Amino acid sequence: MYHYNTDPHEEKQKALLQRITGSVARLHEILKEINTQLEKSDSFRDELNVTCQVWKGYESRVQSHCDAAIAATQEQTHN
Repeated sequence: MYHYNTDPHEEKQKALLQRITGSVARLHEILKEINTQLEKSDSFRDELNVTCQVWKGYESRVQSHCDAAIAATQEQTHN
């Protein structure tokens, strides 16, 4: 039976490399999740932009109807 003498410095280095490898793997997973969330955020922002454009269109049409109604009311009161 052979007994291998382990170098304490080598063991510390090995443990450190294992921790670094584990940390990098966790960081990779976190970065993938952040990327996914950013893609969802971009999609939401695009949808919100379309919604705002539609709302502005409705707002301008409603405003023109309101302006016409006000003008008609003022015309009736002056007659």
